[in-house]
Amino acid sequence: MGWEEGRTNSAVRVTCRLDNRRCSGRSLLPSLLRSIDPSARTARGAVLRTTLVPEDATAPTYVWLALTIIVFSIMHWTGLAPRRVPSEAGRYLSKHSSPDDRIFVWGQTSKIYLDAHRRPASRYIETFPLTGYVFGGPIPGFDTRSRILPGAWTILEQDFATHPPTYIVDVRPDPKSAQNPVKDFPILAKLLAERYQPVAHTAEGVIYRMR
Repeated sequence: MGWEEGRTNSAVRVTCRLDNRRCSGRSLLPSLLRSIDPSARTARGAVLRTTLVPEDATAPTYVWLALTIIVFSIMHWTGLAPRRVPSEAGRYLSKHSSPDDRIFVWGQTSKIYLDAHRRPASRYIETFPLTGYVFGGPIPGFDTRSRILPGAWTILEQDFATHPPTYIVDVRPDPKSAQNPVKDFPILAKLLAERYQPVAHTAEGVIYRMR
């Protein structure tokens, strides 16, 4: 009998007392895994086949492994919970635009495209190539515009010429708090001033519609 088979048999022979009820090592992990996140079920094989658990592991070891899976599953779903609710901007755009309308989101909030079920007007669904945005937070006194991708604004204008955005969302409209306010980017600032008008203020920012 190989080490792999012996280790599995060890798990089968283990018995423990959980919630004052008798349960066998054969059913402990599978039964717990079936009651939690389906994506964690694949961990069953990892727990029983690939973890470095000695053959003489005791029942508490397997209980600890099962509880670890449960905790990580809860953390996983807790982190995803806020994403299940569509953004206010996304709901507005979904309701007030047609499926053929293109939109453009100014800021690092590409989720709005998904919430609105609308296609982007530009390849830049995240605007860091246009702003030089530094991931990890702003650096005091540092002008990120020095990091703008060369030619990015020319490409943006070409994209807009091909697919004019019916709506533009400015996710950080307040120049005092915005890391990359529109006013610092003349091409977009001029476009909004001349061809767009604000139509909604949402939790994510201001929505502009083409006149």
